[in-house]
Amino acid sequence: MSQILKSLQVITQSFVGTPGTGTGVIYASGSKMYFENSTGSIFPLGGPGYIIVREYTGSNPGGGTLTYTWDKPLNINYIQVICVGAGGGGGNGRGGAISRTQGGSGGGGGAVVWGFFNRNDLTQNSYTISVGQGGAGGSPAAILGTGNVGASGSYTTFGGTLISASGGAGGLGGTTNSSRAGANGGTVLQCRPGPGFAINGGDGAGTNNNGQALTPTNFFTTPLIPIATAGGGAGGGYDSIVGPTTYPGSSGSSGFQWNTLQTNPGAPGTPGADGGDNLVTGAVLLQFTSSIISTTYGLGGGGHGGALGTSTTGYNGGAGGKYGAGGGGGGGTISSLVGGAGGSGSSGLCIVVEYY
Repeated sequence: MSQILKSLQVITQSFVGTPGTGTGVIYASGSKMYFENSTGSIFPLGGPGYIIVREYTGSNPGGGTLTYTWDKPLNINYIQVICVGAGGGGGNGRGGAISRTQGGSGGGGGAVVWGFFNRNDLTQNSYTISVGQGGAGGSPAAILGTGNVGASGSYTTFGGTLISASGGAGGLGGTTNSSRAGANGGTVLQCRPGPGFAINGGDGAGTNNNGQALTPTNFFTTPLIPIATAGGGAGGGYDSIVGPTTYPGSSGSSGFQWNTLQTNPGAPGTPGADGGDNLVTGAVLLQFTSSIISTTYGLGGGGHGGALGTSTTGYNGGAGGKYGAGGGGGGGTISSLVGGAGGSGSSGLCIVVEYY
């Protein structure tokens, strides 16, 4: 099970008397940082004008929502909070021989929300952080027919309702002769503070009525309606009426770095590959808020859809990459067996930036 990732202190201004030039080392002792120059003189750092970045992760899929406590420091000036909702699980593919069979649709990505609070806004001495768990993928149906739905990703919150980022919905189970919509990403209308302080999560991929897995939308496909997290791909299907044609699963959408779309490694297959973790490596989540602070954790790629099973069960969808990405849909099957399970969505994330 994951836990707090790190507490990163960044010096933007030092105490009076700290040398502005020269060589030496910076080290931490207790909760404070110091600079020791080449002659052995020691100077305390972190005077007025420093920040601390704290990042909190969620649990592995199925591990439950993780809860932390953030204590308000006595000398804090204000904080910036960024929450990422958890991704939804992919749907289960349809089982059973029939003329048309769909895979499960992909899970939606979680919304990204942010807010700023000065010390006077923070009336409590401590606040609860709840980091949402990724939704489980739809399990194989006990009977042949329409597959099971994936579970929705949980909210990630700070202080209950001060900041809340909605999770992505779970993907639909595969069926026959009917298109299946991809799961919706977390929406700004379900978040607090809401529009103007949030970005929608990416929708998962759906399938058409022929059983073809469609491709989820990436960030730059809809520049006027930006999406923040990656939706999962859909599972593979089959059409014997036109063809016959076997359709592969589709790729999950890619991870996101500010103004740069990061390629999602892996591909649909047997089973679908998991989405890439931490595709974003710097100045990412906080750039949604025009901050100059960097963070080393970002928004991973969506899980890829599983392949169609022809003489076996359908293949499972891949899990979403960290953080907030949707799982891939499970592949259908044209045998008399069951469709593949959906991939799980990935957990949420919370970042608290303290300004002193």
